[in-house]
This record gives sequence, structure tokens and C-alpha cells, in this order.
Amino acid sequence: MKKQASCSYGDDRERVIVEYLYGECDPGERSTFDAHLVACATCRAEVQSLRGVRHVLAGWAPPEPI
Repeated sequence: MKKQASCSYGDDRERVIVEYLYGECDPGERSTFDAHLVACATCRAEVQSLRGVRHVLAGWAPPEPI
């Protein structure tokens, strides 16, 4: 993930997004990022997109061997 110019979250943006998606943020950081998501369309779109990918991957199963 490359930091978008329109996002001002900081250098640890990618780490925070991943931890946020996996529920690994501490409550204070989650609250801070929730507030950031309200104001930042770039991060909102990225979180939404990555949630979609996680949802699709959760339903994936390897093909049966032939």
C-alpha cells in the first residue's frame, strides 16, 4: 500500500489499516483511526476495499484435486 497524498494520517498508516481490519488496534488507536475515517475519503475507500477482499477470501476454498 502506498500512502496517498490526500491522506495526512502519518507514516504508520499502512500498519494501522491492517491492525484496524484485523481488530488488533488498541482501543485508543482504534478510536483515533475511526475519527480519521470520518474525515479521510482515501482511507475510508481503502478500508472498504480491503474488507471486500477479506470477505471474498473468507469464502474461498482450494479446488478439489483431480
